[in-house]
Amino acid sequence: MQILLGAILGIATLLALRAILSRAERPRLQPELADPEPDARLDELLDDGRKIQAVKLYRELHGVDLTQAKIAVDALARRR
Repeated sequence: MQILLGAILGIATLLALRAILSRAERPRLQPELADPEPDARLDELLDDGRKIQAVKLYRELHGVDLTQAKIAVDALARRR
């Protein structure tokens, strides 16, 4: 019984550590660090109020995830 309880506790500990480490390894882009490169197509989409399409285009151009693209497009829109 004690061996089984110890094994369960050990597995739970390993899973918790794995979850903590996986969160720590993911880089997060802070809004103030977003530095989008200007692109005429992005400007055109933002002028037309097509922010979702601008985010999609930014992802394609720069190979970033959805969150990073949204932060960058928001920063670009604020600069305009």
